[in-house]
Amino acid sequence: MNAPHLTPSTRNHVGSVARRARTSPSEAKTAHLEKLLTFLVETGRISKAERLKAEHLARVHKISVPDALVSEGWIGTEDLLSARSACFGATHVRLGLTPPDKSLFETVQVEWCLKHSILPWRRLGGRVVWVTSAPEAFDQIKQTLPRSLGLPVLSVSSAEEIEQAIAIAYRNELTEAAEATLPAEQSCRTLFVPSAALVLAACATLLLIMLLRPALVMSTIVFCAVALVAINVLFKAVLSVTALRKEPFRPERTDAGVLSHISILVPLFHEPEVAAKLLGNLQHLKYPRGLLEIVFVVEQDDDITKAALSHLILPQGFRILEVPRGSVRTKPRALNYALPFCHGDVIGVYDAEDKPAPDQLLKVAEVFRQTAPDVACLQGRLGFFNTRSGLLTRCFAAEYAGWFGLQLKGLAALGLPVPLGGTTVFLRRDVLKRLGCWDAYNVTEDADLGIRLHRAGYRTSLIDTETEEEATSTAWSWVRQRSRWIKGYILTYALHMRKPKALWQDLGTAGFASFQVMFLGSVLGALTMPVLLLMLAAYLGAPVPGIPASTIQITGSLMLGLEIINLTIWAAGIRHRKHRHLAWVLPLMHLYFLLASIAAVKALIELITRPYFWDKTGHGMSAEDARD
Repeated sequence: MNAPHLTPSTRNHVGSVARRARTSPSEAKTAHLEKLLTFLVETGRISKAERLKAEHLARVHKISVPDALVSEGWIGTEDLLSARSACFGATHVRLGLTPPDKSLFETVQVEWCLKHSILPWRRLGGRVVWVTSAPEAFDQIKQTLPRSLGLPVLSVSSAEEIEQAIAIAYRNELTEAAEATLPAEQSCRTLFVPSAALVLAACATLLLIMLLRPALVMSTIVFCAVALVAINVLFKAVLSVTALRKEPFRPERTDAGVLSHISILVPLFHEPEVAAKLLGNLQHLKYPRGLLEIVFVVEQDDDITKAALSHLILPQGFRILEVPRGSVRTKPRALNYALPFCHGDVIGVYDAEDKPAPDQLLKVAEVFRQTAPDVACLQGRLGFFNTRSGLLTRCFAAEYAGWFGLQLKGLAALGLPVPLGGTTVFLRRDVLKRLGCWDAYNVTEDADLGIRLHRAGYRTSLIDTETEEEATSTAWSWVRQRSRWIKGYILTYALHMRKPKALWQDLGTAGFASFQVMFLGSVLGALTMPVLLLMLAAYLGAPVPGIPASTIQITGSLMLGLEIINLTIWAAGIRHRKHRHLAWVLPLMHLYFLLASIAAVKALIELITRPYFWDKTGHGMSAEDARD
């Protein structure tokens, strides 16, 4: 391989480094930064006032001065890069045209390269040329370089080009790591999945028993179903009462302290319809640009989404990251792949159709700053912007109002495990890494992560902020989405119940019981909903042959009482003024949940045939409701 061409100024720079008196890395970094800023002012790239403002922002937000200059728009990234190259007499390497020597990557770790935005480029005799996007920090970084590579030589490139080069060079390593962040015993990838023959045999056995003793079997099924719904309803009632009595934590808005550096991951797959709207929604977020990065995570072969994004002008702090193909294609795998490329102390996740409240990230930072370190996760409320698009969206909105406004809030208030939502969730990065990130093989990675957080001794807190998204507006799309959730709940339940004694010890008795109700109870509830409605219809006078009259009377009376409690809970969920237009759909909620029974059957079939298949929910099919 030919040696790279170095300018005379670069050779002089290397010589001066070798001859320079020994100074501490921090002193050298400060001196180099002063040299860069002086150069920028003297060459007219920035004014003295902009330098002073950038230095102030850097002190307040604990970021670098160059980052502050770029985030405020006082200098462009290309202009800053050329200034760095000229100031330090370093070669400007175009990595897209002259890719690095991949053999050198064996000497360093990928996360170290990403953290410092640096990579080894080419060998030059007994030296190695290193490419960095921050040459003013090179003296500090080079203290950690492998001594076996000889005296390092400085060159510069943009952070984006360095990131792309690292992604190419470490492609296999990063792809494999994204799929195996968790040990095998903690991941769904090693779960036993029953064969079709085993399931058919079990169904045939149940059918045979029903033919021999139909009345006994039906009575047993009915009583079990009613007992199940009674447990679910009473549990929801306890959570709702707790939530209604619990005031939401509202942090004091202060200017004291340092805001967190937040990285927002937005996984996209076949989302061309919402790309432009999504960008507009996220641009309304009020947060210091130097402390925020928003990464659109796109599958490498998703040409339609990439084409839609390519037509957009991404502001400072927004970027696109492509995920290579692997063994599975799931949202958690994409998140795992993207995490090493992020720099934030707090990692947030949004969905493609999300419209977060503008001050949401400021609230997130304040809550994290004012709560104990064991609060490792914050979950925001989810609502819908298309609640008037039809009966289905109205029922969906009523369900979510109760789930996020009462159920999850009650779980958090009682110190019980919280199954997270897949969006508007914010996590401390160090805790997320410690737990092994997301399970790439779980199609409800959010719920699983919520349980793992609790098992590890961390808490989840609900924050008083809302993200609006698009409610699924067609019955089949709703069934597909719900079937994925049910399948994921089955996988999560089976995974954590591998060792029930350990789960009991980790969650405590109350937590273990709530886990049974939330996961096993919700799945069985979806499967038995037709039976419950049949019994209620029989109690009200509809002819239902084959069920004893005594069974109908007992279960029907219980069902009416539970229905009154259920309606009260749903009414409490929509108590706020913005949800009151949903009141008339509450008596129809059981018919709405009949769709969940169809979804549950679909989930059971896919559990056998395609356990890790991610049934994608389509977006961009509904317009926003007209605002009053």
